[in-house]
Amino acid sequence: MLKKILLSLFLLYTIVGFFLIPYLLKPEIIKNANNYLNATLSVEKVSFNPFLLKLSLYNLKVQKEKDQLLSLKELRCDLEPHQLFTQTIYLKELLLLGLDLHILKDKKGRFNFETLLKPQPDTPKEEQTQQPLDLTKLPHIHLAKVGIDESNIVIDDHSKKTPFHFVLKDFRVLLQAFDTTKLTNSDANIHLFTNLEDGGLIDIKTALTKIAPNPADGIETQTKLKVEIKRLYNEWQYLRDALKLEVADGALQLYSSIKLNTDDINATEISNTSLALQRVRIKPKTQNKDILTLKSVQLLAPHMQPLQNNINIASITVDNLFVKASRLKDGNIDWQNFLASTTPKEQHKQKLKTQPIKSKPLHFLLDNFVLKNSRIIFKDKKVSPNVDIALDNIKLDAQHITLTPHEQLHYKLAMKINKTANFKADGALSITPLTQKGTLKLQHLALRFLNPYIAQSSYLKLQDGYLNFSTKEEFSQNKTTLYKANGSVSLDELFVNDTRDNKSLLSLSHFKLKDFTLDSTTNALTINNAVLDSFYVDALVTKNKEFNLAQLTKPTQSTKEKQQTQTKTKQAQKPFAFLLKKLTIKDGSAKFADLSLPIPFKTDIHDLNGALYTLTNKKGRKTAMKLNGEIDRYGSTKIDLKTDASNPKKYTKVSMNFSNLAMNSLSGYSATFAGHKIDDGKLYLNLNYNLHNSKIKGDNSIIIKKIKIGEELKDENTTSLPLGFIVALLEDKDGIIDIDMPVEGDVDAPDFKYGSFVFKTFFNLLLKAVVSPFSFLGSVMGIDADELKNVTFEAGSSVILPPQKEKLDQLTKMLIKRPKIALSVTAGYNTQLDKVALQKQKLLKEAAPFTKEKKPLENENELTNTMLEKIYLKYAKKAQLKQLKKSTKKENYQEKLLNATTQLLPVTHKELLSLSTKRSQAIFEYLSKKGITKQRVKLLTPKESDQEESKVPTTLELVVP
Repeated sequence: MLKKILLSLFLLYTIVGFFLIPYLLKPEIIKNANNYLNATLSVEKVSFNPFLLKLSLYNLKVQKEKDQLLSLKELRCDLEPHQLFTQTIYLKELLLLGLDLHILKDKKGRFNFETLLKPQPDTPKEEQTQQPLDLTKLPHIHLAKVGIDESNIVIDDHSKKTPFHFVLKDFRVLLQAFDTTKLTNSDANIHLFTNLEDGGLIDIKTALTKIAPNPADGIETQTKLKVEIKRLYNEWQYLRDALKLEVADGALQLYSSIKLNTDDINATEISNTSLALQRVRIKPKTQNKDILTLKSVQLLAPHMQPLQNNINIASITVDNLFVKASRLKDGNIDWQNFLASTTPKEQHKQKLKTQPIKSKPLHFLLDNFVLKNSRIIFKDKKVSPNVDIALDNIKLDAQHITLTPHEQLHYKLAMKINKTANFKADGALSITPLTQKGTLKLQHLALRFLNPYIAQSSYLKLQDGYLNFSTKEEFSQNKTTLYKANGSVSLDELFVNDTRDNKSLLSLSHFKLKDFTLDSTTNALTINNAVLDSFYVDALVTKNKEFNLAQLTKPTQSTKEKQQTQTKTKQAQKPFAFLLKKLTIKDGSAKFADLSLPIPFKTDIHDLNGALYTLTNKKGRKTAMKLNGEIDRYGSTKIDLKTDASNPKKYTKVSMNFSNLAMNSLSGYSATFAGHKIDDGKLYLNLNYNLHNSKIKGDNSIIIKKIKIGEELKDENTTSLPLGFIVALLEDKDGIIDIDMPVEGDVDAPDFKYGSFVFKTFFNLLLKAVVSPFSFLGSVMGIDADELKNVTFEAGSSVILPPQKEKLDQLTKMLIKRPKIALSVTAGYNTQLDKVALQKQKLLKEAAPFTKEKKPLENENELTNTMLEKIYLKYAKKAQLKQLKKSTKKENYQEKLLNATTQLLPVTHKELLSLSTKRSQAIFEYLSKKGITKQRVKLLTPKESDQEESKVPTTLELVVP
């Protein structure tokens, strides 16, 4: 009977368990779910095994209107029945199997699950009060396996401009081996795993090593993280609308261990981290060309405590990095635009009130950073033509990169610049405070790429040229910025042209600062030695009188703006000290042409050698320079300079010597300032100037040999001078012109210009030769020649008196020393003086017949009244003589008779001309006796003199025969 009862109960249990419970449970589950959901739940099948206590729900679906939110192949709950006898709830499995979950965010930013649950009535506050959870007071619970498995999650985000779609395949998250009796030494773990669409995966294994009775009081975990992304493009799509960049390719692997204690979150430790990126390609979304590619990045970090600001990275290795960047026409770098967020900024953001967090100082250490086989291409589109700068074969090794104060990192950097230049840097750097010490070396940097920048402000073009430097430098920035560098810098094979005609302006073979020191502590630059080798300068004055070297800049700022800028700069800077101890000049050359002259002038200075010593702006130091070179084919020059470079006006002494210069090359200047060409001749200049406190004194020696004057040029832009006459005045019997030309002036005078200052002195000298040749020639020869302009004679006489002979003797010296000049003699006569004198001479002759000797009397005292009356009556009537006697007192009669008789004697104009001719002939004969040939004395037509003097002058002039 008992057996029948037990069998009946067994059958009843079986029927109820297998059939009745699933039948009753299915509608109840649906009913209760629908009470809580704003969606419809459907369950295809419910099964229950009463013997194994295993419950399964199959093919669950949650659908809202026409959209299916999720589906579940099986919900399985499996209890271990026999464990109930040990008072243990042993849950073998509580699994959601085959979950297909669709998470959707619509265009308005709302999730499809936001309104899945119906609102529930508020729970009274007294019912909300809960006691803290204590797992130790619960029955013994063992969770063998709880979670989601064999599932797929589809994520769609339509709130973005470009809809995002992502799928997590084979998704599982499982809690395993959780036991409420093993909280302090737990074997529980959580395993999250999913495959990604691109073949990658996420694998997170977390061991729950220690759980507090109330989990809120702390859980200790150890997590092993494994992330493998085969194609970063898929994940990047979620961010693509926020940035203007697109990850076109790339893979990521991340492996790490994380130790976490929720009770002490700051003690979180991350260890054995390995991060790798491969095959990364990044391009702008609007372009098809990559702007960044990367073969690989490998990061290894043995131990980090990020929440304690303790970051320790063993190494970062970057291999085959390629970056392409551009400066746009607006001056911005294109990467600035690419990285700028395209997401509209939220307006009227609510400010969150946060408490300041007191954190530890960041301790960051990167033991080793390596960048190798890398390249950077930079294009500057702001200038035209665009400039391309390529940095190739970049290799950077840096060790001990840290933010710890006073600790240094060591680095080595090497790269190629624009395929030709090699750059190396080696040194040590401290970030806090910022200090640096190292070496820099650049070899053979071609400078042509600078042309578009130079063209912005000048008409210069670098045809070629290379920059080299090798320096040791130090830098520190604490309260003040300190910098020091010493080494050498050189420019090689530099060729500079004018872009307007592509003609060469400047070139040099080699310019090197051999040993320089730049020190910001003393604000000084010291150059011990410099060499300028084989330089060339082409200077030109155009037809419009513009100097080519002064017309090379393009107008960019107004003069006023520049002055304001310079003033501000000067106010901001401390005085800068400069010292160049020695500059050696080798094989220099220059060409100068002046096309503004009627006859273009050209000269070639070459083989210029010498040295400059102690060029400095320090007060009181003397600068010296000695140069020598050759001019054109046979000329030479020597320059000797001493000056106070800090204040040249205070002290400057310069000597410039030019020898054997071809005069025909100066025809352009002679044509302009004198109206003549020069066919031949040699010029020697010895120019000496002393400048003291702005007062300049010069002692100039000008020697011209064998000059030949060419044809005269007539032009409205030229000044005509009797150059042949001037040469004849100046040139001695050996064909040498020797002029001493002292100059004086004040360089502070508003109109002072050295060139015009010297030229004006020389021009005035020539003008004096033209206007006052005797004075000029006398000053040249050391003779007081102010009175050589004439020879004076007694009235009625042609006899040269001794004082006049002295004049002629001095004049003879001039003519002998100046064989190219001649003397013109213009005899003079004074009608009044000479007539009276000739009448007196005739009177003495008229008295001869009335003397015993029948000879002319020698003087008037020998004349008697009888003689005078007889002579008077030869030219006048007796009545006139009677009237003279009657009207004159007896004591005055002889004197009055003498004057009246003299006046009666006739003197013709022919007699006056004859007298003047005798005078010029007397001068001619006197000079002939002194050795002056007749060809050099020209007797001109006599002229009447109107001078009211006691003596009659004969005018002398210097002329060119």
